[in-house]
Amino acid sequence: MKKILYAAMLLLGLNILCSCNKENNGSSGSIIGEWQSTKRENIFQGSVVGSENQEEIRLTFYDDNILTLNSNGNVPTMRYQYDEKMKVLSFGGMQFEIFLSSKILTLSRKMELYKALDKEYKAAMYKGTQIYCDGEYSPSNFWYYKGDEKIPVGKAGNGDYFYEEIKIYFSRVK
Repeated sequence: MKKILYAAMLLLGLNILCSCNKENNGSSGSIIGEWQSTKRENIFQGSVVGSENQEEIRLTFYDDNILTLNSNGNVPTMRYQYDEKMKVLSFGGMQFEIFLSSKILTLSRKMELYKALDKEYKAAMYKGTQIYCDGEYSPSNFWYYKGDEKIPVGKAGNGDYFYEEIKIYFSRVK
């Protein structure tokens, strides 16, 4: 009798463990539904350099690849593409890496250079890294070098820091 009880408890424990792993592996859940932004992080060389609560964005994904993006009362409708295998979401001319579970959606986007670079100026030293820009007085691109590769960065609005990646976190509403 004790062996049957232990076997039943073991099966129950394995079932609970397996169902937890399905929830936490980043690939369960559907993108279809309504998502409310909660936080934005700016990342430079793998470290968070700026973080703020962000609750003004609401994304609603529909089955027919239509997305509404409600931001401060402005509600454009657009098409989206979601490659579940590659974990990439595209809309509005932007591409995001995606982490998705049944309750959490995280969009991650690396910075890009916006136009051909004619000149190069030293803009600032940030965290021991030389940051360059394309305009001495009104630059539109910022980057640093990793070997021969230019790594695009953005400049925080208040000028305190630079970042190369943005992550926006969302919670499922419906």
